[in-house]
Amino acid sequence: MQRAANRAVKTGLRELDKRQGYRGPLGKYEEPAEASEITVSSLVAGDILEGHVTQISDKEGYALVEAGGSPGRC
Repeated sequence: MQRAANRAVKTGLRELDKRQGYRGPLGKYEEPAEASEITVSSLVAGDILEGHVTQISDKEGYALVEAGGSPGRC
């Protein structure tokens, strides 16, 4: 029952975020003293991570994002 409640809260928060859209940066990025590692196997589709955008290409339609010391393209 608790799992169902957690899923409902996550779903509700995602729907709210989609309706309200981007609300600005969470803060100013500062290089951490020690980077935490995120392994691809630990990620699940739909996970939300805190990261920062390192590059944007309007021409090619992508953004490079770094989260937990691991870069990715979205």
